[in-house]
Amino acid sequence: MLSSKSIKSIIANNQEDEAILLLQKQKIRNKYKHLEELSIHDIVKTNKQDQIIYYLQRIKNYKHKPNEKYQYEYFEHKPYSIFDVDIPKQSLRDFEANSSSRKQYSPFPMDVADFIVSFYLREASLIFDPFGGWGERHFTCKKHNKKYIGYDTSNEALDYALHTYQVTNIFNNSLTADIPAHDGLITCPPYWNIEKPYEGDGLDRLKTWDEFLIQYEAIWKRVVKNGKKGSTYCIVVGDFRRASVYYDLTFQTERIFSSLGLVPFDKVTLNQKKQYGLNMIMTLPRAKELGYSIKIHQTLLVYKK
Repeated sequence: MLSSKSIKSIIANNQEDEAILLLQKQKIRNKYKHLEELSIHDIVKTNKQDQIIYYLQRIKNYKHKPNEKYQYEYFEHKPYSIFDVDIPKQSLRDFEANSSSRKQYSPFPMDVADFIVSFYLREASLIFDPFGGWGERHFTCKKHNKKYIGYDTSNEALDYALHTYQVTNIFNNSLTADIPAHDGLITCPPYWNIEKPYEGDGLDRLKTWDEFLIQYEAIWKRVVKNGKKGSTYCIVVGDFRRASVYYDLTFQTERIFSSLGLVPFDKVTLNQKKQYGLNMIMTLPRAKELGYSIKIHQTLLVYKK
């Protein structure tokens, strides 16, 4: 293994190429790609002897564990700031055309759920979902051996989750029910006035946008209060337009979280262009006429408590 003395000598003489060659010969780069030695060239170049010795010492003491659960190679999805959402096997849930509600709306993308749970919530022991929905997020948590508690006010959604994904969400309203202590959260809040009313007393049934925001904020106050210190909150949210009125749900969510003292940790654009296809083409003339963009993305907000 490399000695501190030989490295000091190489750095002192500014022999950058020799230092890189030495590292390559030792096969350190290939064996430990997930460590920070990938920036070794910059460290050598700036002649920071203490840093290079520190990095090499870390490498020397690191015991490679191929089966370690959370090593870099474990993550299926790359943590880029723009996430290209896959086209789901079915764009809408399989329900009768005249049946109620959110059934007619698109499901939560499984690849997004997998990315969130395996990457941002990998250390969480109990994941809470105040808007449990149709079971995709619970199913993903179960796949990753994560304990999940999801509330929803629709028996219809609960039945669908049970029969389709074999997961059991709880009939509860996050505005009034006890919120469990948790250290992780994954959810996608309801979009006011964008879906047909459905049985239940969810936020999307409220008559005005202002009423929606008041209750939306009240729910988050209750949820955050019961989150443990260090909890990670992952919320998939998007802005939308209804009857030519623009609703800034992303901004409102960020405003609420900031007021509750949560710290922004990350933000990812979920590019859903693949999914919109024909609908995007059909709405393009109207968008051009009125001078606004067609929304083909949602945003993943990540906060820490």
